[in-house]
Amino acid sequence: MSRAGGPARGRQRMQAALAALVGAAGVIAALALGPAAQAQPAPAQPAPAQPAPGDTPGTAAQPGDDRPGTGQPTQPAPAPPPGQGPTAPAPRGVPVAPPSGPGLGPPRPPAMTPVNVNPVQLTPKEKDELRKVEDDFDHFLKAADEHDHRMRAIARREYDARTSELQKRYADKIAKAEADRGRRHGDTVALLEKFLKNHPSHEQFTPDAMFRLADLYIDQADEDVEAQIAAQENAGPPAPGAPDAAALVADYSKATRLWEDILTRFPNYRQTPSTLYLLAYYGKSKDERRSLQVFLALACANKYKWNTPPGKPPTR
Repeated sequence: MSRAGGPARGRQRMQAALAALVGAAGVIAALALGPAAQAQPAPAQPAPAQPAPGDTPGTAAQPGDDRPGTGQPTQPAPAPPPGQGPTAPAPRGVPVAPPSGPGLGPPRPPAMTPVNVNPVQLTPKEKDELRKVEDDFDHFLKAADEHDHRMRAIARREYDARTSELQKRYADKIAKAEADRGRRHGDTVALLEKFLKNHPSHEQFTPDAMFRLADLYIDQADEDVEAQIAAQENAGPPAPGAPDAAALVADYSKATRLWEDILTRFPNYRQTPSTLYLLAYYGKSKDERRSLQVFLALACANKYKWNTPPGKPPTR
């Protein structure tokens, strides 16, 4: 019995396995074809029936006609207005936008009207309170300005006191340093002037000495003007006919002559651009048109020359 039942049991197991495999394949096919079947469009409407042989035109039954074969066509139903009638069913899975356009969509909310367009009417008591608030504001501004002026005065007084203390502490040292600087400045000017007398035509060192000496002449001219202004301030109110401090102008003629000599005698000097700039800048106080000509030569040397006479000033 055990030997005879072995092949039968094997066939039953094989049949059960095949049945399970077929069932799984069907489930997979259904899952794969389901979305595609849902995305298919709706079936088309059937075409209207053709008239039978022998019927006259108009006797055939029309779609929606309750009286077939009467020969009296019915009027079609009027189309609903846009946005109110039923819309055609869209395919599944495709989003449908809401209707839009003029006259469609949700209505706009009504415009908001102001609650009160009339000016606010204050009672006498409210006017008094408002006047008190304005007075408090003006009083606050006045107190704030007074406090600001007071703090500035305190800060200025403290600054002057500390500055005076520092000046007293270092006055002797500052005076000694200024005197030493003036002495060294004069000694340097004398040495450079002596060098130029002994070596008037050296291609490298002579223009360097002239350039340095012109710089020292600029310092001397500025110091002379400062000394004149200080003397006028210490003398008190200016006398009638005395030149005003603002009218005092430094005399840079000694420096400008040296720069012109450098440009004339040493055209290949390595600091020619600096010499042109200094000549134009410090010569402006004496002759503006000449200064403009030198600036043009510095900016465009192939067209303008520094020693060319300047043109006439433009007229209106």
